[in-house]
Amino acid sequence: MTALRVYEPLGAFPAARRPELEALAADPDAGRRVEAAERLAAWRSVLGVPFPGVLRARVLRAGDGLLLCPVALGHGSLPPEPGLPEGSADGVLPGVTSVEMSHSLVRAWELPIVWLAIVRTDDLARREELCRYVLPLSVALPRAARTLQAVREGLGEAGVTEEAEELTTWLAQFDPESWVEVDSRPVAALVGGEDGADDVRLGLECLTVGDAAGVAAAYRRMSKRSHRLEELSVSS
Repeated sequence: MTALRVYEPLGAFPAARRPELEALAADPDAGRRVEAAERLAAWRSVLGVPFPGVLRARVLRAGDGLLLCPVALGHGSLPPEPGLPEGSADGVLPGVTSVEMSHSLVRAWELPIVWLAIVRTDDLARREELCRYVLPLSVALPRAARTLQAVREGLGEAGVTEEAEELTTWLAQFDPESWVEVDSRPVAALVGGEDGADDVRLGLECLTVGDAAGVAAAYRRMSKRSHRLEELSVSS
């Protein structure tokens, strides 16, 4: 799985939800439990298999404080807030009505180009740990917008253009003080440990200046990884 997560400050969540999220953030075992549970829930979501509604949270300490990425381990939305009936529109975070509108997105057997377009080597969480990036939303969102502009002007209304537009719209819904994580380690490990973020960046730069040969070279390298992942997905 490749994952894209958004971590918001506690104040961005509904007041009734905050005590539960604070408790999860304070639990020293929460991080270990959420890893395995999120992985299972992500696969169930990809496969369309329902999962009992449980709330977990990933915690990130960045910027000026504590940030949270709720992990709704169900088929899409968060469990209702205490005291609210199941399915109440006020019982979930604003806009959280499906897997795609939660605080995290996942892709199986993929290294999504538009996700990698918003990261740089300087965003690596740790220099010795490749393929996991953490950066402010205030940096990620403009990069997503520039990616959208570049592919729209260079490729027209192609599939990647639609994906770039969806990503930009999705990121724009979160609190401006949020941070973004792109974790491609599990998938990159299957193709030599490289996710191709530099190839994406170079390809977009070439596309912007009209360097067709540069675009083609970057595309060949990205396609080689994609083809290998496709082979692995079929054989697994």
